[in-house]
Amino acid sequence: MALNDKDKRIERRYKRADKKLEKANAKGPDAYAKANKKYGYDYESAKSAGITPDSTGHWPSRNPQTGQILKGRKHPTINMTKKGEREAGYKVYKKDGILYSKPKKSTLKKGL
Repeated sequence: MALNDKDKRIERRYKRADKKLEKANAKGPDAYAKANKKYGYDYESAKSAGITPDSTGHWPSRNPQTGQILKGRKHPTINMTKKGEREAGYKVYKKDGILYSKPKKSTLKKGL
């Protein structure tokens, strides 16, 4: 099956992120941890919150209890996450270097 343009872009982003992580890994564990926070997924926080992958193996983008976005700010699909959050009536914001999501005030007023 041929990839569409959107899937090709995502694939390129994953390859770019993988290269960044490989380069950081060669520099040592501290550099890798920093790069993984930026380009990766926070499996540790997800697991400690009891979050697991769905039947397809996909891990959720947000911790529903805390609102923490579990993807790094340069994760290959972070734009899709942000778009989904906006469409669901949520606002993405940064606190202490971590992305979070919360309902927009207008969403709360509508009772959504």
